[in-house]
Amino acid sequence: MLDSLTRRLALGLTIAASVALTAGPAVADKCTAAKLKAIAKKESGLLKCQAKVALKGDPTLQSACDGKVISKFGTAFAKAGICGGMQADCEAIADDCRDQVRAVLPDGTTPATLSKCESARLKASGKKASVKLGCYAKAATKNVAVDSAPGGCLDKASINFSKAFAKVTGCTGDGQESAIETKIDTECVAQQVVVNGGGIVTGICPTTTTTTTTTTTTTSTTLCGNNSVDPGEQCDPPGSSCGGSQVCQSDCTCPCVPGNCPCDFLDPAVCLYPFPSDFFTVADGTTDSGKRVNFTTVAMPKNNSGVFMNPSDYNWNDGFSPGVTILTRVPGVDLAMTGAAPITDIARSLDSTAPVVLVNSSTLVHHLMFVELDANATTEAKRAMIIHPSVNLDEGTTYIVALRDMKNSSGTILTPNADFLAYRDNIPTGDPVKEARRPHMESIFTTLASAGVPRNNLYLAWDFTVASRRSLTERMLFVRDDGFSRLGTNAPTFTVTNILEHPCTAGMPAFGACATDADCVGGGAGSCNTAADGIDTRIFRRVVGTYDVERYVDSTTPPAKFVLDSNGIPTHQSTPQPASFVCNIPRAALPTGAGPAVPARASIYGHGLLGSNTEVSSGNVEDMANEHNFVFCATKWIGMSNEDVGNAIGILGNLALFPSLTDRLQQAMLDQLFLARLMIHSAGFVANAAFQDSSSNPVIDTSDVFFDGNSQGGIFGGTIMAIAQDITRGVLGVPAMNYSLLLTRSSDFAAYSAFLYPAYPQQLQRPLALALIQMLWDRSDPNGYAHHITSDPLPGTPAHKVLLHEAFGDHQVANVGTEIQARTLGLFIHQPAIAAGRSYEVTPYYGIPAIPTDPFDGSALIVWDSGATTPPTTNTAPTGPFDPHSDPRNSATARTQKSDFLQTGGMVVDVCSGAPCTATH
Repeated sequence: MLDSLTRRLALGLTIAASVALTAGPAVADKCTAAKLKAIAKKESGLLKCQAKVALKGDPTLQSACDGKVISKFGTAFAKAGICGGMQADCEAIADDCRDQVRAVLPDGTTPATLSKCESARLKASGKKASVKLGCYAKAATKNVAVDSAPGGCLDKASINFSKAFAKVTGCTGDGQESAIETKIDTECVAQQVVVNGGGIVTGICPTTTTTTTTTTTTTSTTLCGNNSVDPGEQCDPPGSSCGGSQVCQSDCTCPCVPGNCPCDFLDPAVCLYPFPSDFFTVADGTTDSGKRVNFTTVAMPKNNSGVFMNPSDYNWNDGFSPGVTILTRVPGVDLAMTGAAPITDIARSLDSTAPVVLVNSSTLVHHLMFVELDANATTEAKRAMIIHPSVNLDEGTTYIVALRDMKNSSGTILTPNADFLAYRDNIPTGDPVKEARRPHMESIFTTLASAGVPRNNLYLAWDFTVASRRSLTERMLFVRDDGFSRLGTNAPTFTVTNILEHPCTAGMPAFGACATDADCVGGGAGSCNTAADGIDTRIFRRVVGTYDVERYVDSTTPPAKFVLDSNGIPTHQSTPQPASFVCNIPRAALPTGAGPAVPARASIYGHGLLGSNTEVSSGNVEDMANEHNFVFCATKWIGMSNEDVGNAIGILGNLALFPSLTDRLQQAMLDQLFLARLMIHSAGFVANAAFQDSSSNPVIDTSDVFFDGNSQGGIFGGTIMAIAQDITRGVLGVPAMNYSLLLTRSSDFAAYSAFLYPAYPQQLQRPLALALIQMLWDRSDPNGYAHHITSDPLPGTPAHKVLLHEAFGDHQVANVGTEIQARTLGLFIHQPAIAAGRSYEVTPYYGIPAIPTDPFDGSALIVWDSGATTPPTTNTAPTGPFDPHSDPRNSATARTQKSDFLQTGGMVVDVCSGAPCTATH
């Protein structure tokens, strides 16, 4: 109940604050208030009509009912008078509201499916939207901030909705209250009303329109001239500066001059479309690619408070992400009718007649990929076309994207953008900016022709350059090399702060007063070992402490960023970064306090999403430790740990803050590497009595150290396995790479989209924003290091071998991301991977060769199937009766395979007897 209340309050405050558009001064506005009331009645009325349909199971009731609602709305809207907000725009948003809510409450469309339950929830949804819009109407009437206080107007609407929703059960909405409430807030309320940072209503029904000038095609809005850069604008007011000597034009756009165009006229849907593009780079002889990214502030996505994403950190890059999400807008396209390669048949992307191709401009080879439309968009007009490489692109290489013979649902070939058509068909434009680009476009057409793609039927083509190896890894490698240079031959400084064990070992340092000797030592007075401490038949001793790491971020706590020098390289800070550790010594290594130790293999453990190093004490990790004699030690992935949750939520509302996540993650990588050094250094952990038996013999085998991690730990473990110098073998449990691909495909994303989507309501900008932040994430995400994990090691780094465990149908980490990683790393796969008919792919695991021998001395992917629902073929999260995410690590058979691999000279062993590997849930 408390959690439900907290959620409601958070949602109310988020919607009130996050939908804010900074605007000019407002005055008491009875006209706007009246229009908001009319919109509220229309949305409520349309959903009541749907409730009637659901109650009777009769869709024929809708037309007459809707007609009455629409008629009343028209009268009320006209009566309100002349003020902001066009009737057609407001109506379109209201209609979309109805469609979106009905899509998540679909029962009752036939007599056989009539539903009193769904009818009640549809009414409740309309009432919630109506009441919340009424709150804004009331605020507009008085020119005061909307009442977003706990127990206030907005909060009461949420509370009453929850009560009404919970009164009925037995229909589709069961268990989905939070998601449906968020849908109402974002689609029915936030898109209808515009408020400033103070919560005061400044407009309604914001919309964008396309404006074409002699220099460029951009977007402008009806809010131009309100002294605020609103969605679709590049500047405001007219006459203000666009940077340098450029001045804001009368339509609130910045002029496009050669070498300084904020937006690309080849795709006017969104500034920075098509993405990525060398249109947004400049020549730079100091970089390895010969280019440098050159985003301008006004081109970047901005939130509803008018804050742009800051381009400065992006502009250090000499190209784009090697796993880049490629975006453009093709109005009316039907991918099935067009014949574009879907996720189910990626091999089709290599066909000579493929309608969407990605061409390496140096080798002319067509690249393996798939194409999809954004299934998260609510209407066709807001839906981007997305192209995903199915294996990462080559570093420092230029690629050409070519779309040809795009078709709509009736099979009609779509007409290209007029500006692209002028290039393709050699039509002079008379525009010096566009003509200056013509030689480059000709070079694209020439290269495509050499690759077997003629120009005559192209719909759109452009090129982009992938960032070089140095650009992607330079900061991290500097931090690693400088940090270990300062450490020298020493072990990192550490302090043991707590020891838990049972029964007591004589001579162990006391960390608190215990009631009896049998309780041994604890974490303070009265905090002695009990059953709650988790010291059990698997773990004999838990050691907790801290250690010092060389620091390169400006603060030891979040938010923290690198302090960069003039070359964009992090600078060392004078005081250390404190890191915490938790180590578990299994009974396999130390059965009792009196007996001799059986030295255990050393491994660091990587925890999950926004979690903690205490996850090393999870049941499956303790099982692995005791079954196979490992000492697992863990620290936090700072940047994405439990102490970073507040900063992460703040970032979702303002992506300009994103460097504070990625920079801390790179510091976290050094923290992990220092922990590994502590585990094997003679003056490290084994020099302390906490890591010794009663005869002072070490409980850790310091001859080698390994990595094991799950979920987020499996993901960032990929980066560790590219940069580690002490570790050469690692198991990546339920991993993947490339968060821009993974996020919307994860069940975890729903909670975060509740903050992100209201702050960034323009749906075409959302996939762009994720693609942009991936450019920074690459500095810590294995997506930026994948080419150097199992081959072509980074400078000063040994070769590595990895074993990947995939959970088929994983709800949290999308299988498609794991398989892209496997192809990029050149992994082999256990075959048969899964039972026939389980995969949605025409050729399951296309491009990943079978493991050739058993045992196998190499790197491999093993798929563990516990019977979960096959993943969706859209960029949405899986659903089904259960999530198999934890099943591989909970399998004793899988743990045996991990143990066979995680040893000096280890091998990949077939533990599934030549059959698909299965786990239980």
